[in-house]
Amino acid sequence: MKSAMLYLALVGIPVVLVALVLDQGRSLVPPAWVGGEWHLVMRSDSSCPAPPGDSLMLKISQSGPHLVVTLGDSTGARLVGRLDQWGLNASDPGGATLRATIDSGSGELQGSLSGFPCAGARLTAIHGLRPSSNRPGVD
Repeated sequence: MKSAMLYLALVGIPVVLVALVLDQGRSLVPPAWVGGEWHLVMRSDSSCPAPPGDSLMLKISQSGPHLVVTLGDSTGARLVGRLDQWGLNASDPGGATLRATIDSGSGELQGSLSGFPCAGARLTAIHGLRPSSNRPGVD
């Protein structure tokens, strides 16, 4: 009898606790996946020179809601940010800031990039698309 009680305490209680944790985890929703390469089309409203062809490749590395955004220009600027329910927000110490939302239906990125390509740049409207080989569900 003593060993049965000990067994229930050492095995039964942890099993019940694991079941409760798994039940609570069912309601968790992962953040949207934005990692990978993006092709940005930019409309600049500043006197700073825009990238050739007004387009830029952008690489986003994502771990949960945390992001590292690398601009695919000659500077290779790295912005660190976060993804939340309002969208993507990233910045670097040099003053470049990326703010964007992701359309879940089309998978397009819409927003603004400021402080790029030069420190005094005003907001630059951006529209981003993933190359088809980089989209979720595409092999």
